[in-house]
Amino acid sequence: MVYSIKLSGTENYVVFRGCKTDSVDIEITPDSLECTQNFICKSIAAPSSAHGLGANTVFAAASSSTPLCGTDSSQLTWNSQTYDETSFKCTVAQNLEARRTVGQQQIQYLTSTNRDITFDFTVPSTGTVLISDALAMTSRTMSIVVGAATLTFTGAYLTQYNYTLSAGASTTQEESYTGFAKTLTVT
Repeated sequence: MVYSIKLSGTENYVVFRGCKTDSVDIEITPDSLECTQNFICKSIAAPSSAHGLGANTVFAAASSSTPLCGTDSSQLTWNSQTYDETSFKCTVAQNLEARRTVGQQQIQYLTSTNRDITFDFTVPSTGTVLISDALAMTSRTMSIVVGAATLTFTGAYLTQYNYTLSAGASTTQEESYTGFAKTLTVT
């Protein structure tokens, strides 16, 4: 992987070698859509004005597409029932284990351990279906459309829920849920 940065007016390249994705987070609110990808690398070179990848190396052009934002997402679907979420976040973590061997300064092995698929979301209070599923730890299918892709979580469980009751509150009653899924497919 190559990263480019301007230092003192000169384009410099940072070369990352032996990279694997450790985790990906997608966080959606009405105003934003953020995707964060964390890598573990075998080595990271110091910034240099020469990338060292050869004269015939061609880099992708900058995207001319409009970036996605929170309004490019749809309602959350839980067991075929739609909910208007005020926030949504999911994380897929490979839980990479970096191992060095005796006499080596760099990572020699980078293996995936147990993958975790977790999520949390907040919805306006509209009924007891989600609370019942959380209390019973009922396995369901959950999905959300982000841009042109559909994220489908199968074997999804709600493990925690939270809401605040306030007799004098002037805000909409909301419920927050946390859970995990066995699989996540993107179509």
